[in-house]
Amino acid sequence: MAEQAVRWAYSARADLLEALEYLVEQSPAAAAAFLQQVEETGHSLTHFPDRGAKVVDLDAPNLRQLTVGRYRLIYRVEPGAVGIVRLIHGSRELREAWRHRRR
Repeated sequence: MAEQAVRWAYSARADLLEALEYLVEQSPAAAAAFLQQVEETGHSLTHFPDRGAKVVDLDAPNLRQLTVGRYRLIYRVEPGAVGIVRLIHGSRELREAWRHRRR
């Protein structure tokens, strides 16, 4: 399989920024480690885009997810690319968080 480009949607970037703002208040080192983990997980999708589990909570067969710490990295595999659409804390009710997604 050819390498795929990974694109972050505005909503996913906003989710990441929100998570980092919270984490940096608790521990700058933890925030840095989390950012590195998110970046590595996102980059890994260039080679293995189908490895994530389907997001059955949303009844959306084109969405997949990987766990990064306590967060769900939600993405869709598109022709030639992977689109990361959200990064949602695992304690949040996914349907509710999805409904209030950023544009």
